Amino acid sequence: MNFNVKRYYYGIVKRRLLALVIFIIPAVFLIVSAIFPDRYTVVQNVTISEDSPVALLTNPVGFMAFKELNEDPSAFFLNAYALNKITGTLLSGWAEKYGPVMDDVIKTSMNMVLAGKNTVQISYFGKSREVGDILVSFYSDRLVKKALEGLVRSNNEGPGIMPDLSGGIEVYEIRAVWRPERLRPLIYCTMASIILVLILFGFLEWNDPSFKSERQIARYIGLPILGNVPDLNKVAALIRAEESNRM
Repeated sequence: MNFNVKRYYYGIVKRRLLALVIFIIPAVFLIVSAIFPDRYTVVQNVTISEDSPVALLTNPVGFMAFKELNEDPSAFFLNAYALNKITGTLLSGWAEKYGPVMDDVIKTSMNMVLAGKNTVQISYFGKSREVGDILVSFYSDRLVKKALEGLVRSNNEGPGIMPDLSGGIEVYEIRAVWRPERLRPLIYCTMASIILVLILFGFLEWNDPSFKSERQIARYIGLPILGNVPDLNKVAALIRAEESNRM
């Protein structure tokens, strides 16, 4: 057992440059993570005035000015009907697929801001482009429909601007060289790489046909070994060390 351990150790020392292979898998992981986008910004512009009436009240004939709604976007994004529609139809099975509660995702990822005169921007920022497309498209269409309904409820006493989508959905891919959540998978990659390299060292050493000990030589030639020549390099190094100490 001791002989095999020493043989394995000397095999590692002999091929120590091969240990650089350990860094290949972690390096590939970091490079791939930096190349592919892991965050997305999804944006849709909606043409609407601050004074446009929006039918977002439980009262069947009630409405509110858009600027009031824009002061508290959560009332729009976290509306009970909207959440039921999203989780029941558009993103059914959300919890099983994505994990977090939908309310929390919408609070942290959805936003609605004025992007200019008579233009509001509904945006999503998060990890899933698919989810961003669905949420932004749903809320943009819902805002337009509620604004058109608000015009009807207010007897068309709006600012004269017809609510509508402005252009199509725009998606921006975001990449990063490093993110804190990559630390754990990076550690796993490094550990797997070390294990694979150690296995490779063992495979190469045990498939090396060269003699590793005097006993192996004796078995191969069928003759006893009477003596061996020491490593003269080590002997020379010891002599030089003693001479330098004397000086």
